[in-house]
Amino acid sequence: MPFSVEVREKVLEAIRSGMSCRQAAAHFTVSVGSATRWAREAGVSSRRAPIKISDNIRKKVVKAIAGGMSCSEAAAKYGIDNSTAARFADDENIDRRRDKIRAKVLAAIRSGMSCRQAAAHFTVSVGSATRWAREAGVSSRRAPVRHGPDKRKKVLEEIRNGLTPDQAAEKFGVNIVTIRRWVNQKHVQST
Repeated sequence: MPFSVEVREKVLEAIRSGMSCRQAAAHFTVSVGSATRWAREAGVSSRRAPIKISDNIRKKVVKAIAGGMSCSEAAAKYGIDNSTAARFADDENIDRRRDKIRAKVLAAIRSGMSCRQAAAHFTVSVGSATRWAREAGVSSRRAPVRHGPDKRKKVLEEIRNGLTPDQAAEKFGVNIVTIRRWVNQKHVQST
């Protein structure tokens, strides 16, 4: 749905008065891309001189991050940029939550999870998990797990006796895809 000329003018006026394109977009509920395009087309610069952040705000941001708040949450709460909050945390040697999550993701990958699995488990993007693993020199490639014929026989027997493939996967610690392949190869009737 196209925006009205009135909305466009309000966004441009906000940018002229000192708001960034991102701030104006959020304020008037338009996309950042639209605000940026309108500013570029109108020849309006959204570059501003850096704002001096008071020591009081800095202390509050540092205290919030030290207390467990993420840099982005602290930045939003105190009206500063995310990178500024991150810089404050780094200046004070605060172990940021992102760093703790990164460490957990890397530990999970080292213990055998794939980057995709670790990313899903810790709710980070696959790209971040992959980049962190690459930067840390951690390989997320796992050697395939080999299950002996005894385990395969037990799994298939349990399925014949009424266990579902999902239940068998959980009980025996075998990937569900592997179990389904075994079932299809043996033409076992699963319930």
